Amino acid sequence: MLGGVYGFTAAALFGVSPPLAKLLLPEASPLLIAGLLYFGAGLGLLAFEVLFYRKTEVSRRESSVGPADRWLLGGMVLTGGLLGPVCMLWGLQRLSGVLGTLLLNLEAPFTIGLAVLLFREHLGRRGMAGALLIVSAAAILRYRPEELRPDAWGFFAIASACLWWAIDNNLSQRVSLRDPVVVTRIKALSAGGHG
Repeated sequence: MLGGVYGFTAAALFGVSPPLAKLLLPEASPLLIAGLLYFGAGLGLLAFEVLFYRKTEVSRRESSVGPADRWLLGGMVLTGGLLGPVCMLWGLQRLSGVLGTLLLNLEAPFTIGLAVLLFREHLGRRGMAGALLIVSAAAILRYRPEELRPDAWGFFAIASACLWWAIDNNLSQRVSLRDPVVVTRIKALSAGGHG
């Protein structure tokens, strides 16, 4: 039950972040905004970890992050912490916040596709139907007859962001047995430091 609440909260926060980030775009570059957002998240996690998390029983049960995880963490920082956010923000400069947010649903089928094709995970009929519905909805969103010249680069940038995050999701799964607070803090601070 608590896992579902955390998942729903994470999805809601992710859903509001593109329209809010779009408000900042006239003031700064996508790279700077992405860096600041991740750096702020990393500092917030560091404070949470020091003040509360390390004192809990949960933190003692988690597996620690080790040197063997550095390549996966590096890939997560590059794909999910740098390339994904910058592509999303670049795309949001060219598309409306609503359209950009809806297109971000492509992350799910991309994640599923990579998991099945590269990591040999199983996908049932329901999962396949759900992925096809998401892709179909994104194709319908892309078709906008009222616009004479829709911004293909904005669409491509958002789709690229989803692909980078799909890679990040699959890499993250490989370190899912490690302490999630520490893994996320490392990713956020590393990505924020490059912004």
